Amino acid sequence: MIKLDVGNIKYKKVISLLLIMMISIVTLSALTLIDENIQNWTAQTAYGNYTQAIPAGTVTLTSCIVTPNAMATGTCSMGKIQVQATNGCAQFPELPSIGQVEFHLVAGSTGRSIKLQKLNGANWDDITTFTGITSAGSTYSYNVNIQTPTTIRLARASHVLYVHDIIITDYQSSVMPMVTTSTVTSIIYNAATGGGDIGYSGTSAIITKGVCWNSSPFPNLTNNFTSDGTGIGVFTSNITGLQPETDYYVRAYATNSSGTSYGEDVVFHSGNIVVPTIQSTNLVFYPGSYSIQATWIPGNGAKRIVKINTVNNFTLPVNGTDYPANTAYSGSGEQVIYNGATQVVESQEINAVTATNLTPATNYWFRIFECNGDNAASLYNTVAAQGNPANSTTLNAVVTGYYDDITGTGAALKSNLSNLIRTTHLTHFSYDALWTQIQYTDEDSTNTNNIIEQYTGWSVPKSYYGVGTNVWTREHTWSKSHGDFGDVAPAGTDLHHLRPADAFVNGSKGNKDFDDGGTPVISDAPYGTYSGVTGCYTDADSYEPRSVEKGDIARMLLYMAVRYEGTDTSYNLEMADTTPASTNSSPYYGKLSTLLQWHVQDPPDSWELRRNNRIQERQGNRNPFIDHPEFVNMIWAPTTTNATNINPAGFTANWTSAVNAGSYVLDVATDSLFTHYVTGYQNLNVNNVTSYVVGNLPAQQKYYYRLRSFFTVGYSMSSNVTSVSSFTGIHDNYLPSIQATINHIYPNPFHGIATFELNLAKTENITVSVYNIKGQCVTTLFSGTKTSGQQTLTWNSKDSSGNICSPGIYFLRLESSKNISNKKLILY
Repeated sequence: MIKLDVGNIKYKKVISLLLIMMISIVTLSALTLIDENIQNWTAQTAYGNYTQAIPAGTVTLTSCIVTPNAMATGTCSMGKIQVQATNGCAQFPELPSIGQVEFHLVAGSTGRSIKLQKLNGANWDDITTFTGITSAGSTYSYNVNIQTPTTIRLARASHVLYVHDIIITDYQSSVMPMVTTSTVTSIIYNAATGGGDIGYSGTSAIITKGVCWNSSPFPNLTNNFTSDGTGIGVFTSNITGLQPETDYYVRAYATNSSGTSYGEDVVFHSGNIVVPTIQSTNLVFYPGSYSIQATWIPGNGAKRIVKINTVNNFTLPVNGTDYPANTAYSGSGEQVIYNGATQVVESQEINAVTATNLTPATNYWFRIFECNGDNAASLYNTVAAQGNPANSTTLNAVVTGYYDDITGTGAALKSNLSNLIRTTHLTHFSYDALWTQIQYTDEDSTNTNNIIEQYTGWSVPKSYYGVGTNVWTREHTWSKSHGDFGDVAPAGTDLHHLRPADAFVNGSKGNKDFDDGGTPVISDAPYGTYSGVTGCYTDADSYEPRSVEKGDIARMLLYMAVRYEGTDTSYNLEMADTTPASTNSSPYYGKLSTLLQWHVQDPPDSWELRRNNRIQERQGNRNPFIDHPEFVNMIWAPTTTNATNINPAGFTANWTSAVNAGSYVLDVATDSLFTHYVTGYQNLNVNNVTSYVVGNLPAQQKYYYRLRSFFTVGYSMSSNVTSVSSFTGIHDNYLPSIQATINHIYPNPFHGIATFELNLAKTENITVSVYNIKGQCVTTLFSGTKTSGQQTLTWNSKDSSGNICSPGIYFLRLESSKNISNKKLILY
């Protein structure tokens, strides 16, 4: 037993000494031959061939870059070797024997791999392949177990990879792990820091490791213990839940398939409860309309309470009192909204609380008090500190009038919307703050303890996030590598594209573009009772989400391409019509034509609208394509204008230019539903112009024309329709559906009854009719005044005479004072 003289350690009974003598054994330790973390290596800034001296000999690098000051990823150390795809390799010096190897490996995306090889004469033989390497970074271990002098290397990377930490031990024949217990440090009254060092994992990999502790000697896994991952090497453990002024015994442990080994027994004495000496400081706020999230730098208390008030007037907490907390503010007076310790998520410390039930455009004060002890033993620091107390004002988010000044089409409309959503993007969150913000924006309306995950639609507890295989994590729908904006504001923390996602499924998406097709995505570790079937598909460079959220994802990406124009950032995000759309850190996302189709197929629903409202409460701005789906048409599809040069034989069709269009295709028909095209004018490529002479028309009094943008490989949706009378020169311009839209038809195809959801921007007279494929009106469902908002109508498959219609294709037509909107119906 190792004894630490910390505090007043009591005299140990003779029986403890006897136990120590009885169980003491001599344990061989594995020798660590190489333990490198690159921080002290010589920097090499371009791909080349280099050597690096280390205590074990010389490392030979081929087609590599060395960055000693590179940031750590995951649990690794700073510094990295960048290994070029295919040709890059890191060869280690010849070692007298090799037991186990451990590397911390990171990639630019998911599904990367690299080989571990050994030198056999003049050839390199494969030992194993480390697969599934991701941008999150992971530790990879392997039992090489070669007893003779051997040279090994990392080589044949599938893509560019990064090596952070390297540990290689000598050969050992024991089947059990070899572990030592570290000295206990940072001892306070209720917690301490322990750990251990696994020099050898035995003849199988480490399944789990950590420390166990108890108030009696030789604790084991039947007592208190931590689980601190897998792999060999040094690890740190947090010992918690201690009683003050108490002797504790702690041992490191390591478990492989053969069993569990323990390190030596270390004893320490927990501290006494004292008043914290350092108060929390630097309150920072993220206000919404009805809530404020507060973050802070904690002091040295084991926990703290946070109070809110409408004035800077707080009663000091009383020692010996443990205050209950409620984040929903009562509306007046002071209230405790938080009582707890620092959380640790993904190795990050999080100190935050969100006060809810607040009033828009109202000032609120916050104050924090550090604390040690619980209940009757509570002791508070009541001294004010820098930025504590502090105040923040809630936003005054109003949807009405938000788009009043928005005009134009194409690039002009895009620019106007960009200025609006940029200048109203009032709150820029930290990446840590997203854990709690997402719990509000993506809350399950049927179970408010849960959130709804993107890509799966699974309902998962809000608290079930962080590190693991089936937890939820923060998904950048516009992958941060497509623009290199990282996890920092504004784009890296913009709630309009940050969604909760299952960690496994999120990894399968990686930084791929969006498009149709691929193989089914099945989660290996679904949450709860979910089957693992996600409804998503993926291939080498694209991802297809579930049908019910295709439009949601399209509108998130289109928002990002409009919000980030390089005005307040160094990056200008743009849409592309290819996959892959982005190489390295280029700021493009695709596939544009597919996303525009998804936008039409899956229009905004109540879930999206609620989420848009909640984001405006917290962040200040809105996604315009949820509020006005027609803005998508007006930016990426051309907008037809009045025809000119009208004569009995033809006219000049005119339109405005669309964003990202390489050329345009023109349709001319004799009916507004485009069931009868004029010969030669169906999908006619008119190149990249904004007018075209339509001539040699047959005798017909009225014609209709529309256009689509052609991008790189696909098309936009159709433009609005303009009609023109070739005899009289009269024309009608059916503007895009700004005033009224048909949002959804269900079911479709249908048999019996179909239900239609209409969205009206204002109260007005409308007519809703059903037409057959010949352009004949079958029946009128409604004609009169409807109020603004969402309206619902049904069709029972009957014509105006009450007869059941024949199966086939029909069109639902919504006409208002300035708009015609059509949707296809399939009756079977």
